Amino acid sequence: MNEPTRAKDAAPLLSRRVPPEVALHIGPYYVYVLIDPQDGQIFYVGKGTGDRPSSHDREARLTLEPGKSKKKTERIQHITAAGLKPLVDIVRHGIETEAEAFQIEAALIDCLRPSITNIDDGHGTEAGRMPLEDLITRYGASNLSLEVPEAALFIRLQNRWNLLHEEVESGYFRKGSGWKPRLTDQELYDSVQAWWAVSPTSANRHGVKHAVAVFAGVNRALYRIGDWLGPRTDGRWAFSGERITTGPVFDAYCGSLGKRVPFAHGARNPTSYWPPKPNLPRDSGLI
Repeated sequence: MNEPTRAKDAAPLLSRRVPPEVALHIGPYYVYVLIDPQDGQIFYVGKGTGDRPSSHDREARLTLEPGKSKKKTERIQHITAAGLKPLVDIVRHGIETEAEAFQIEAALIDCLRPSITNIDDGHGTEAGRMPLEDLITRYGASNLSLEVPEAALFIRLQNRWNLLHEEVESGYFRKGSGWKPRLTDQELYDSVQAWWAVSPTSANRHGVKHAVAVFAGVNRALYRIGDWLGPRTDGRWAFSGERITTGPVFDAYCGSLGKRVPFAHGARNPTSYWPPKPNLPRDSGLI
């Protein structure tokens, strides 16, 4: 493995450094952004103390192995290759606590995604940017009752959106799966309908006629199962369905604000049945 080598030009790569006497006035903590002078776009958000921005100067002087450079470092190197220097703006200074600085940094990252190069989302992401309707669901959903009109299949969606071009029904190709903010009705249906380690035999044995889309422990949508599709070569099944937005089954499983499901801590199985049976296996994920 080759060791990183330093560029010959030792001139500062950033527009200015922070003198110690200035750092005393803008600290103890501050939040800053790096700006590309070629287009005026912010490409990095950071929390600093002292002369923190100069650390990016040192990073950018290293010629790293191919494929190993951070996007931020590559952006700085691209700017300096054009004979320019990244600009530094201090967004908030005189911040008394590191915790407060982290909160401001995280809020900026939330607002500037996906155009910035930060790898991490910052601190306190559980209280970060999200659509109002998702926040209402998070705090407004009531607990799901064991007393429901009929059994249902729960399908838990993963917290990322995967782009796809995958045929599910004859002639129809879904474009994605998982979860993202403000899913359209079609995207949610695409995500929940395929492909799962369940079977029509199992569903019929449980008396299941409906499937429920679940995200972050809250029921989000109810579907009446039509035809079962499959199985694929891996034994997984899909289904065609119709979204249900009214009626006693909808009220029991979703309602206007969703229903919170008591999944066991650490449960990972994406499919399960409700109500749980007294003799459910431990890996069912329901308590």
